[in-house]
Amino acid sequence: MSFTAAAEALGISQPAVSETIRRVEVELGMPVIDRTTRKMKLTPEGQHIIATAREAVRYLHHSLGTISDHLIGQRNRIAISALPSAVCSLLSDYLPLFLEAHPNVDVNIYDVAQGEALTMLNDGIVDAALLSRPEDMTGLEFHLVFQDALHAVCHRGHPLARMPKVTWHEFQDWPFIAISRSSSVRQLTDAGFLQAGISVDAAFEVRQIPSASALASAGLGITILPSMTLSMVSKDKLSMIPLVEPVITRQIGFVFRKERLQSPTMSKLIQFISDRASSELRTPDKKVALRLKR
Repeated sequence: MSFTAAAEALGISQPAVSETIRRVEVELGMPVIDRTTRKMKLTPEGQHIIATAREAVRYLHHSLGTISDHLIGQRNRIAISALPSAVCSLLSDYLPLFLEAHPNVDVNIYDVAQGEALTMLNDGIVDAALLSRPEDMTGLEFHLVFQDALHAVCHRGHPLARMPKVTWHEFQDWPFIAISRSSSVRQLTDAGFLQAGISVDAAFEVRQIPSASALASAGLGITILPSMTLSMVSKDKLSMIPLVEPVITRQIGFVFRKERLQSPTMSKLIQFISDRASSELRTPDKKVALRLKR
């Protein structure tokens, strides 16, 4: 918060710092420093710009470090954006085994929602994204890991918990706990109700999967979740029953840009996880039973 101190730190003159700030403000069309008080401080826009700049510099350092390490043959760095449910199941199950076999690899993981994961991939921040197959595959490639089916989730004492399968029409008779529309899970849920030809009003609507499962555990209603999300929640009081008529699934896998050549390390990780997940996770009902037993 001092032009003089900034100039000394940068090794340039104070007028040069002032001119740089002036040009930034002219280009953005807004002030970044509040000059109305005796003490200099950033405007809200200025705070956002600094946060964005620091993040950009961090990513730049990461990219340059990756290139440098690759050239001198030291460590390999890869970055992945992934759905939180994929981090809690796929990556937590199989990444330790991969790193044990490849101790010279560093992996950066960003657990984010589907939209942000794709944005990070398109912006070059990550090498690949582990998520549900995007609707728009323009410029993208998809490597399938497994099919994740939707299940009804309820308290273990709920009448539906004793049923081997549940149809979508059952949700008309019980309070429904919905995931917010910003979630990819909600899109699948809406598609299931549409195919079943019914409309269900939500008694509760939450943004996070653990929140939905907590409400179900408390007996406040029933919800719909993909089997893989069970790794994110407490399973002591929950039952997860396959949903039928229709069966709704999502494809989970690695997404990467077509025009970007995958590093050998990233390719090895994708193949490693796919090979080990194929026998267990492509039969989601067995996986659900295993996780409930645990």
